[in-house]
Amino acid sequence: MSAEHESVHADRKPHGSTGPGSHPPTIGIVSLAYDAAHQSFLPTLVPQELLTPANARLEQSAAVAQTGGPVLGGWLIRIVGAPLAILVDAVSYLISGLIVARLRVRERSDPPERVDRNLRAELREGLSCVYGHRMLAPLALASHGWFFGSAMVSTVYALFVIDELGFDAAALGLTFALSGIGAVVGSSVADRAGRRFGIGPMIIVCRWLTPAGYALIPLAHNGIGGLTLLCAAQFVFGVSIGVDSPLEMGYRQSVTPDRLLGRMNATMRSLNRAAIVLGAPIGGLLAAWLGVRWTVWIAVGGLLFAAVALNASDFRHVRSVSDAPG
Repeated sequence: MSAEHESVHADRKPHGSTGPGSHPPTIGIVSLAYDAAHQSFLPTLVPQELLTPANARLEQSAAVAQTGGPVLGGWLIRIVGAPLAILVDAVSYLISGLIVARLRVRERSDPPERVDRNLRAELREGLSCVYGHRMLAPLALASHGWFFGSAMVSTVYALFVIDELGFDAAALGLTFALSGIGAVVGSSVADRAGRRFGIGPMIIVCRWLTPAGYALIPLAHNGIGGLTLLCAAQFVFGVSIGVDSPLEMGYRQSVTPDRLLGRMNATMRSLNRAAIVLGAPIGGLLAAWLGVRWTVWIAVGGLLFAAVALNASDFRHVRSVSDAPG
């Protein structure tokens, strides 16, 4: 959820434009491969007991970048124009890739000796690793529901704020900024909260916080009071993913065997993306049929159902990574 939630922040962004010359499928495939590798690489860099703090630092950096990035992008477009701003963005990816390429670590799992790889068997193994695990299975299913409901809200949110409530783009940006601030705050306390109250209980609390925050959105109206509600909704949402994402990712990385990390992460991320692909158009269709407010209420109901299901599972008993039978 992890911002994911996996990182959840990344999943809230559109993957490529829809204009001429764009390649959303290519970007999506490459992004999925990168994210699965990225999430599987961290355990080779830090010891298990530091996985949650390390994921929290990554969540903080992502929140800051995605809060400040649009502001910087808008400033660059005004100064140098859109084409050069896109070039600067592309160069930033190149620099990031060069930095990662310079990392020299020894993989903890040796490559398999056999060369006859069976893709179908490996896919089955990834699915079995996730949905055959007594703790990962309910967590994964609840996460799919979370992404589905969140995608419904994200699809109609900007339309609701600008077209229905009459706020301008600056007000919309302010609400998103509060989400980023909330994510920084949440990730700052994630490790301590997980140690104090337990990983499972804290993740479940965050799954309740998301619908609680989103429930403020349909209550908003034009004016300072409505804007305050929207900012509060986004802040609560940000806190929930800021706490949830590092705890969930650290737990998943800790309980999964090294050789299955890539398959586990790819499986969960693929199906979370599938939930977004389904939730976004359904949210749009419901908004056109019932209106935005009712659509958000329906999404809140779905998120509550996912939280109840996770709360009813054995995952609520997980206090640390040691409470992780397969």
